[in-house]
Amino acid sequence: MKNLFYSFFELIYPQLCAGCNDGLLVNEEILCTSCLVNLPKAEIGLLSNNELEKRFYGKVMIDQAFVYLKFQKKSIVQNILFDIKYGGNKAAGRYLGKKFGLEILKKSPDFMPDLIAPVPLHSKRFRSRGYNQSFVIGEGLGESLGVCCKEIVGRVVSTSTQTKINRILRWKNVDGIFKVKDVSEISGKHILLIDDVVTTGSTMEACLLALLDAGASKVSIASVAIAT
Repeated sequence: MKNLFYSFFELIYPQLCAGCNDGLLVNEEILCTSCLVNLPKAEIGLLSNNELEKRFYGKVMIDQAFVYLKFQKKSIVQNILFDIKYGGNKAAGRYLGKKFGLEILKKSPDFMPDLIAPVPLHSKRFRSRGYNQSFVIGEGLGESLGVCCKEIVGRVVSTSTQTKINRILRWKNVDGIFKVKDVSEISGKHILLIDDVVTTGSTMEACLLALLDAGASKVSIASVAIAT
């Protein structure tokens, strides 16, 4: 009877793949098998010179850098992140975060930060979207790693979109806009900073500096995707 009701519900309200928007089968979750298999994975391990680490060379000290997927326009990854960011699909954010965390543990089973901190949204943007996509991704990541995700950094200045400005202007756009809410929560701790997608890394760098300035002993970084 339960399966009959589920089939009827799916017929009226079909669950769609966040990657290709096709209908999901009963045993599929968030992504169809085809999209899941074809996710363009980046080098996730702790090897030096991974693509995320390269964005921070000579700029700021990081402990470890993790990246899950390669981001390109008009791709499966863009579709998924757009659905999470603008489509209200929190479940997809947590799902992707969990998958990311499991991949990290495969490569580095001993990696264990004290706290996960999402790159924050300004309150105006938060109110318009209803949530921070990096936070829900961080929740899923934390579930896999067994680490709490908490919004410990605040964005004190609203900025214009980063997508259509050059590297120098990106840095000026985010310089000094982040502040740790309670320094006692991060003092002497290893913080894992999480974001949904990194391009130049200027936003993450500004947030990372705020954490170090507030007393974090070290900061690692993680991004679901990196623009290639």
